[in-house]
Amino acid sequence: MAKEIFLGIDAHENSYQVGRKIDAGGIQPVQSFKPDKLLGFVARQLQLAEKVYAVYEAGPLGYVLYRQLKELGLEAMVCAPECLEGGSKRKYNKIDAAKLTARLYSFVHGNQYDLRIVRVPSPEQEALRARSRQLDQLVDTRKALAAQGRSLMLSQGYGSHKGSWWRPVAFEQLQARLPEWIIAELVLWQAHLLLLDQQIAELKSELVASFQGPRPKGAGAQSMVQLEREIFDYNRFKNPHKVGCFGGLCPSEHSTGDPSKQRLGSITKVGHPRIRVLMVEMAWRMVQFQPLVLLVPGLVELEPKSKFRVGICFCDWEEKM
Repeated sequence: MAKEIFLGIDAHENSYQVGRKIDAGGIQPVQSFKPDKLLGFVARQLQLAEKVYAVYEAGPLGYVLYRQLKELGLEAMVCAPECLEGGSKRKYNKIDAAKLTARLYSFVHGNQYDLRIVRVPSPEQEALRARSRQLDQLVDTRKALAAQGRSLMLSQGYGSHKGSWWRPVAFEQLQARLPEWIIAELVLWQAHLLLLDQQIAELKSELVASFQGPRPKGAGAQSMVQLEREIFDYNRFKNPHKVGCFGGLCPSEHSTGDPSKQRLGSITKVGHPRIRVLMVEMAWRMVQFQPLVLLVPGLVELEPKSKFRVGICFCDWEEKM
């Protein structure tokens, strides 16, 4: 019996390409499986080795496969999607599966830089997060529909009408100025936009009502709930700086030679985009509604020409309140 088997899975909706490596041997030819056959193949590997590892990239298929693999008894992992091309001019699913297998072997044996492992939420946490993200999706949909109406009016020489043109008072004023055929098109968008207004308001109220505990002035209950539902467990971060790095708010760096000559650049944005947006919004609100924060060294630095560099300081808010 082998000691370890490593499976790199390139997951797609209708097929899975699986690379396999047994102990320190070479990567075997990649096999293709239909979704209903994959779990049977994986279950057989458990009879061939003391421990079986498997990894696939996070994507639109979610974490269903991860949970199925864990139920079978595998050491399953989900990694952040990365470019597996590696300078090669050839890229297809079987090559990706083989490269995932090689990286998994290297990662398990100590190279922590070969894979960026994703923390998989529980089904309950995933449901809460989906509800929070739905608010952002509804807001984006409203922006898109509102832009369609503005584009139509602008193209006909009636201006862009910044603001909520679909609201009853504003729309009544537009009806007195616009041709009937434009009004007929705007009415269709208005019906959707008014419904979106209602749904967004209801969802915001639900999120705000679910918030419990203290919060700093300037950080709204809605932002706190959405941030909590993206992170869930702050204890998984070793220090406060890791929270900022998780959102891609750490500076880029290009330093070499003399260690005292550190060259830092703009933030990397290599991180969770939703968390980054929430952090930046909360930072600006903190500056506006809690001006004493400007006195905290290193938190906000004024630069020439009224430009700000805003950072987030994560502390124990409950003790600070």
